[in-house]
Order: sequence, then C-alpha cells, then structure tokens
Amino acid sequence: GILGWLVGRVAGAESDSNRTYASEILAILLQSSDKNKKSFLRLEGVESLLQSIAKFRKVAPRDAEEEEYLENLFDCLCATAMLRESKEELLRTEALELMVVMMKKREKTRVQGMKVCSFALTDSRRLCEQFVSVDCLGPLFAFFMGKGLGKGVSAKKRKEVALEMQEHVISVLASLLQRLEAGPRRDRVLAKFTEEKLDRLVELWDEYAKRVGSLGGLADDPSGGEGEVAYLGLLDRGLYCLQQLALVAGCVWSSGVPGLQRRLLFVAQQYGYELADFAAALKVQLRFSFDDNQRDGEGEAKTRLEKLVRILDP
Repeated sequence: GILGWLVGRVAGAESDSNRTYASEILAILLQSSDKNKKSFLRLEGVESLLQSIAKFRKVAPRDAEEEEYLENLFDCLCATAMLRESKEELLRTEALELMVVMMKKREKTRVQGMKVCSFALTDSRRLCEQFVSVDCLGPLFAFFMGKGLGKGVSAKKRKEVALEMQEHVISVLASLLQRLEAGPRRDRVLAKFTEEKLDRLVELWDEYAKRVGSLGGLADDPSGGEGEVAYLGLLDRGLYCLQQLALVAGCVWSSGVPGLQRRLLFVAQQYGYELADFAAALKVQLRFSFDDNQRDGEGEAKTRLEKLVRILDP
C-alpha cells in the first residue's frame, strides 16, 4: 500500500525533493489516524525512521532540503510515539538512546529529540526506566536550567526554541516522577533537584501561574458547561504546563526528603505560594482530565493524583 511505499521512499539514501515530500506526506498520514500508526508499526517503520535519523549523528544536513527531511522524520516518530502500542517497539529499537546521542551531537535536533522523549514517556513506566538508565538525566536537567540552546540564532528564535524545549522538559519530568516506582531510578531523578533546580522549578511555576491567572474556583465548582469553557481557555494560556509543574512539585514534596521539602516550601513562600496552590492545579486536572470511560492505566494515574492532592492539601 501507500504507507509501505512511503516508508521505503523515505528510507532511501538519495537526497532529493521527492524524498522530502514523501517524508512530509508520511508525517501527515501518521498524525491523522491511529489506524495508520498501527500499519506503520507492522511495517517496522520505527526502526526504518531511526536508521534514517542515525545517518545524521556525525554528518549535519547539507542544506535546507535535508533539514526539512530530518525534521519530518522526527515528526513521524513523535506521531507514532503517541500510540500506546508503539511503546514496546520504541523500547526494542532503543529509540531513546539515539535521541540522547542526537541531542548531544546535534544542537539543532535537541528540541525535536526531547519532543520524541516527551511523547514516548507518556503512559510508559518501562520507557521512563530506560530514559534514566541511558543517562538522559544530564541533558534533561541542563535544558531544564535553560542551557545548551539557540546558539547562532536571533533572540526571538532563541526564545521560541527555549519555550518549546521548556514544555517538553516539564512533560518528561512529570512522566518520570509519576511513573517511576520507588527505588534507585526514582532516587536518581530526585537527587538532581539541588537548591538551584528547586529554585528554577518554582520560578517556572510562577511564570506559568501568572500567564494562566486565577483558576476561578474550577477545582471545586461543580458547574457544567461554563466550567469546561473556562477550563479550555486556561489550557490555551498554559494550564497544562502549570499542572505538570504542580505534579513535579508534589512528587518532590511527597518524597519526604527534609532538605528538598524545606527548600521547596521556602522558595514557594518567597514567591507568595503555598503547597495548597500546587494542590489546586492538580484538583482542576482531576476534575477535567478523567471521565467514567477510563483507558488502561488512567485509574492508577487518577489515584496517584488524588494521593498527591491529599499530601499537599490535607
């Protein structure tokens, strides 16, 4: 079929506009339906994508055509990683290892590599474990601190790149702390939260809290349609990232490590926040992100969030 032809054409060694067009069409098809994603998995498309991306580990794209082609490859990988059934294939093909290599060697692919990680880690404990095992934490926390981005570009472009990376990093951190079970891997993540990192966490919380504005009683108000309209408006202003940051802060607090707790509370209060403010953002997430038709794992995620809320706002 058309997907099989596109996979073969995209994997071709010859660089031309037809290969770039094929990669763009493939990305559109994968983004458009889960059926296409499943067919792509059966064609071993993930491995083919990774082999094509790997060619750029040591050699930069030669021109704008190849840059667009490489960007399309990452878009294909992100679209596929959204599918639950893709997680095993991403593990088997060691996709995260390649993303780490690309982020270290190719500055222009750092945002795209972290975006793939963000999509891959969602709803996957095993990929979260692999992320820690292959030493992704170093680059992750460097990017969390705003380092290693946007050299040789305009100030406006650098700001755009930094903002996109910031959102992917926040998502990855939330996945790690939400999915990793108590043990050495989770401890390694928590150990990265030095005073400087906790200061940055609260700084980001403040940044998004100001952008989102008042939650307007959405955490507790049982009203129907009007509440949903207000919720969608807040999502447009950055509520999702605010909720992810609240989750990270909640996990740091619930770790029970006195030094982490003291610093987190101290810095939060310096900005005028209390633990209950983190809890309020999570209450909104509980109210609007879960319904009666829960997918696999959603019940577990909801239970974890409810526990965090009780710890933050007893």
